[in-house]
Amino acid sequence: MRLAKSVLPRILGVLLTVEFLFVFVEAQKPRNDQNKDAVHQTPIQLVIQTPRKTWRAGESIEILAYLENVSQKYAAYYVGRELFSLFSIDPYHYIELSIKDSRNREVPLGRMASAGYDKGESIAEKLHRAYVYLSPGNIYGLKRTIGYKLAPGRYSLTAVYREVQALYWSEQERKALPTPVWTEKLVSNTLIITITR
Repeated sequence: MRLAKSVLPRILGVLLTVEFLFVFVEAQKPRNDQNKDAVHQTPIQLVIQTPRKTWRAGESIEILAYLENVSQKYAAYYVGRELFSLFSIDPYHYIELSIKDSRNREVPLGRMASAGYDKGESIAEKLHRAYVYLSPGNIYGLKRTIGYKLAPGRYSLTAVYREVQALYWSEQERKALPTPVWTEKLVSNTLIITITR
């Protein structure tokens, strides 16, 4: 009888602990799924790619950087048409590439910045000249080569897309557009490349 009295509370405690852990784990699953969905909710994504992951020292490295409309609903946006370089900051919008070495130090690439200019265009004219209509499932970007000679080693590449011009328009002007301009900063995926001798 004593044995039953001492064992029974222990068994009951173990069962309660197991049930608590089970409930806790189950309660976390929806949160984790929601967090995964939240990561992919941005309808426009910036993607960078290279045709291969290993390059020889001295070779020019090809980079493809593009904006992709991945929205599940029919949501189109205007994005920058005038994407000239991966190393310049332009007055309308730009994609800027960043390269870090294996110690997470930024590789100095040399940046250019273009001065802002106003051609006296209306917003409709600016949209026609400097923007592209990006509907779901479509991409728009540029392909460039990195002429900067990287020393042998391992490097991580990321890019950032920034809209500049549309942020100067009033909120009323932006809301009046039939299709919105994408104005949020976008950070690309990270590519790892290796430079060999």
